[in-house]
Amino acid sequence: MPRNIRRRRTARRGGGLQFPGGVSQGLAGWYTFDNPSYLGIDTFNNPLPDSDGQPIGYVRDRSGNARDMVHDAGLGSTRPTYKKNIKNGLSVARFDGTDDRLIVVNSLGLGTSDPPFSIIVVALLSDNTPNRSYFGQSAAGNPLFQTGLTAGTMFQSVWRRDDAAAGFKQPSSTPDAASLSTFYVFSSLSNGTTLNIFRDGTQKGGANLDIDVGTLTNTNTFIGAWGTAPNDPWQGDIGEVLVYNRLLSSTERQNVERYLGTKWGITVA
Repeated sequence: MPRNIRRRRTARRGGGLQFPGGVSQGLAGWYTFDNPSYLGIDTFNNPLPDSDGQPIGYVRDRSGNARDMVHDAGLGSTRPTYKKNIKNGLSVARFDGTDDRLIVVNSLGLGTSDPPFSIIVVALLSDNTPNRSYFGQSAAGNPLFQTGLTAGTMFQSVWRRDDAAAGFKQPSSTPDAASLSTFYVFSSLSNGTTLNIFRDGTQKGGANLDIDVGTLTNTNTFIGAWGTAPNDPWQGDIGEVLVYNRLLSSTERQNVERYLGTKWGITVA
């Protein structure tokens, strides 16, 4: 049976909530845009109508940790847009590449000194003129961490800056680039010292991706950009975001990626 149509594998907590790929341990935040019952039009969780073109200003955290996402700049035009029936019959959040972004209300609990983490995202990029970031953390005087795609090359990348004076560190060129207007399952995993990235279940770049990811901040976590400016804003669609505060095993990573592949109609290795 092709992997992209295999049965979704989930785990239940207390016979209730299901978790992607059966992996619940260390799930710090889980955000989906395909179900309007988890979305709102403002920070007060005013329910989002299930109709195309609605602005998204609130996203409930499905991990059970109450780390909801909100719009951080009032109820203006800088909210991503709810788009129906975009991929595999599912809805997504569309970011305009200019100033759309969402911010996580509470700390993701990733720690503050080279913490282990696993970030897995379903996303599509429609333009890559500048660098584009689908996930980032930053605050004044604190380190920067972001993951996204590099301008021009479409290489999946992770950027890290220790402080305002230090330069960026990112993986060297990967053997093949992603394509515009294509949905992928992007994964970034670190054990706290080295980091590896995967696209649709296949590692990209091998040992060249081993970098010191630096210290992460506990606050100011963004989806669709990094920072309130915003910086390197994502232009395209985001369907689902999973953040674990630990390094997933290879089997766990594959289970989560294949669950997402089945759900979103993406072929995953």
